[in-house]
Amino acid sequence: MNKIGVVRTIVVIQALCMIVLSVVVVVRLSPFSEGLPEHEPDPGTRTETGNEIVPGSSENDKIVAIIGNHSIRVSELMNRLSEQYGEATLKLMMIQSAIDQEAASQQLEVTAQEQQKAVEEQAEGYDSEEDFYRIMDQQLGMSKEEVLKDAKYRLLTEKIAIQKVDVPDAEVERYIADHEEQYSDKLQYRLSWIVTANIEEANRVLDKLSQGADFAQTATESSIDAFTAEAGGDLGLIDANDPFHELAILSAASKLGTGEIAGPIAIAEGYAIIRLMERHTTDKPQGQQLHEQVRKELALSQAPSLSEIEQQLLEKYDAVTFP
Repeated sequence: MNKIGVVRTIVVIQALCMIVLSVVVVVRLSPFSEGLPEHEPDPGTRTETGNEIVPGSSENDKIVAIIGNHSIRVSELMNRLSEQYGEATLKLMMIQSAIDQEAASQQLEVTAQEQQKAVEEQAEGYDSEEDFYRIMDQQLGMSKEEVLKDAKYRLLTEKIAIQKVDVPDAEVERYIADHEEQYSDKLQYRLSWIVTANIEEANRVLDKLSQGADFAQTATESSIDAFTAEAGGDLGLIDANDPFHELAILSAASKLGTGEIAGPIAIAEGYAIIRLMERHTTDKPQGQQLHEQVRKELALSQAPSLSEIEQQLLEKYDAVTFP
């Protein structure tokens, strides 16, 4: 599945999580429902001259929020969530059920190692796997367990898709030979930088650093790069031949040892001082592992798309929805 497909799946799963978590939070933890009687009167139904109200009679009539003279009940919240996410969530649940049934009938399964490898591939480009999980949680509200579950269903769908696709060894070997650079190890730098508007300020920063000032703290205080200053100038992992970073920065980094500083370096924004945090070499698969990875990639390129597989499974297992 390409990255767009992965994001689509993640967003749909997030919608499911939002519905479940929202109801749990507002019903069980809401400060408005805390301490209210089981059928607390609804302030929103008070008359202009008195306080007579008809109390609710079910769990769905519980008050979860009060705003002025209006109240919001569980039923209203559930209806709104259902309108916004219900159709997508229901379809996701049906697809997962169909995948489970097909995987069982074909005796297909996903190992913990396969799930972990899939997550590691998703996490490429992040500072670490922990950073990837943190961002998934912050931006999409997905826990580690939910990320792994998403990977499981994606891998099962891929196995179903390529089950009847045959890719000869000769085709695999030819593809590897034609894309040698794609499967070779890559050198990466973990860099931090401080960007200044002029050479004079850059030299003042260098003087501070030479006198023992902390690089990250100095970046926070002095760097004009708003995107990295708060993170102590951290640029993360950068490929040694990354075309999106200035050649002068990469060239200077190539000459540094871990912890060493270089600069000032003229860049488009002004002048930069860089610090090499670490060198990292990606560990690409080799031998039989590489052949199986490429075989899978080629099979997926020849198979129906995963969305088509999902639709086929829904039809195969007679998926029906009711109003």
